[in-house]
Amino acid sequence: MSAASQPAAAYLGITQVDKAYGAAVVLDGVDLAVDKGEFIALLGPSGCGKTTLLRIIAGLVQPDGGTVILAGKDVTRLPPHRRNIGVVFQNYALFPHLTVAENVGFGLAVRRVARADRAPRVAEALRLVQMEDYAARRISALSGGQQQRVALARALAFAPSLLLLDEPLAALDRKLRESVQVELRQLIRRLGITTVFVTHDQEEALILADRIGVMNQGRLEQLAAPRELYAKPRSRFVLDFVGRSCLIAGRVVGTAEGLVSVDTAHGRIQAPGSFMSGAAVEIGLRPEALRLGRGSDGGMNSITATVTDRIFLGSRLVMTLAAGPGERLLAELDAADAEAASGETVTLSWPAVDTLVFPAGAAG
Repeated sequence: MSAASQPAAAYLGITQVDKAYGAAVVLDGVDLAVDKGEFIALLGPSGCGKTTLLRIIAGLVQPDGGTVILAGKDVTRLPPHRRNIGVVFQNYALFPHLTVAENVGFGLAVRRVARADRAPRVAEALRLVQMEDYAARRISALSGGQQQRVALARALAFAPSLLLLDEPLAALDRKLRESVQVELRQLIRRLGITTVFVTHDQEEALILADRIGVMNQGRLEQLAAPRELYAKPRSRFVLDFVGRSCLIAGRVVGTAEGLVSVDTAHGRIQAPGSFMSGAAVEIGLRPEALRLGRGSDGGMNSITATVTDRIFLGSRLVMTLAAGPGERLLAELDAADAEAASGETVTLSWPAVDTLVFPAGAAG
């Protein structure tokens, strides 16, 4: 392959990064490639390694193995202050005895920016986060949302090559968090700053990110755009962690024309895929794919189940159903069409192409 035809290197490249504390493996050979200007969310449960990975990128933790490349430069062993990376932590790490402007200017002072040059850069950073009228106020006089903006302004003031956000919205109440999410997304899009964002909140990741990396037990299970991640999870763990889902146990009886046939306690179900006959598998379903009644078109799967609960969500209704011993299904339906009462046995149908299949017990 000629140099001209080779793909461009990632702006941020993480290659085979490992980290362990004693016998506890925190990161296990993580690879991650982020394009310039891209907004990546690292999503996963507590203890999955996402914050450790972020701190390795920032230089606050040294990896046991692997490399970190930023803008074509190996920064794996560089100290944090030589990486030109802005970081916003969950607790904001602001100085309560300093004013808003002094907090924002602190990073510039550490980087030995001349005093005369600091004021305009502080003013511009505060303008970006709509806090220019608060420059003289003490941090203790600000609300949680305002403090979050100051922390972001401080990270932006020195024009970082990369912005790292470690659950910076977690301390905000739900209504304020939703408002700040939209503002943050618009600001980062407008500035075009390459950003890596750590969160355990799947909805936040879906709202903010260009792509989402789902982490589990120190590994990156899948990295994909939000729509692809939701519709085509590569593992049972990703299916279960991102959005609502249902699982049905079964055993493969054959494969033909790109569809695998699975025998379950509720009859035969077909799904895209290829497995060896006799393999134990689990059928995965998204609740919104299910419909009441038997499908009239070809290529449809169907089972019967008993309604156990109904949750009204305005225009939508989430119905909980018992399909067999230990198997619970969720169906998300139009409220106007969901008339089945609790205790009623109904037929549910869905397209075979919307069916997922995973090896049994591969929860990660």
